Amino acid sequence: MSVASTLASEMDRAQLYGLFHQGKDYGADARRIRDLLLSHGVDRGRILEGACGTGSYLEPLAKHYQVLGFDADPQMVQAACARLPRAQIWEGDLRHFEVSPPVHATLMLFGALCYLSLPEVKLAAQCMHRALRPGGLALVEPWVGPQEFVGGEPHMAVIDLSELKVVRQVVTRREGSLAHVDFHYLVAQTGTQVQHLVDANTLHLHPRDELLKAVLAAGFALESQVDGLMAGSPLWVLRASESPSMGGSSHDGV
Repeated sequence: MSVASTLASEMDRAQLYGLFHQGKDYGADARRIRDLLLSHGVDRGRILEGACGTGSYLEPLAKHYQVLGFDADPQMVQAACARLPRAQIWEGDLRHFEVSPPVHATLMLFGALCYLSLPEVKLAAQCMHRALRPGGLALVEPWVGPQEFVGGEPHMAVIDLSELKVVRQVVTRREGSLAHVDFHYLVAQTGTQVQHLVDANTLHLHPRDELLKAVLAAGFALESQVDGLMAGSPLWVLRASESPSMGGSSHDGV
């Protein structure tokens, strides 16, 4: 069966995201995540990923842990639920979530926190701390900072299959501490009209020291920093304090 024949005539963000990330080795990334969890004492239990997207990291981790995840995008949630029908996946907000019973580790990968302002990052970190068992582990991967981002650059990627042609183009732009990354997709499938879809993204360019400080303020200690899953990005390995963090609100839980 061809890729095109498995897709809806009107494609959504989750399907397009999957197409343009199909070359990413999520299995290798998941092995790195598992190695980090093991080396910090998390060999079993419940793992929660915030902003889990289509569930591509959770799927291989589900072989070793009970996985949970949430995302703000209902299309991503639908794709993750289809990928992991037995897992607990829901539509939720990084700034306002709770989990019961608490989990052994939380994941916020692929620059998930860049969609939040620093005050919102503090709320997300507080929710992450409350979601963890005392002494639990958090893996957080920041996005690029203001020094690394260069606006105004055009980018293009192409999917060229017999029954499916997709072009993704973007010209990034910067306004102060915000990066605008608006993906324009042209999708052509056999027997259909060309579809134009825009996926607009406004991302915060946080200095990494300020971002880390905001996360640590929720009650975490930095145990180690390793190379991230994205090129040029670090991955922070954080340990939750034994006492609960203060402040913030949480709801939209399960």
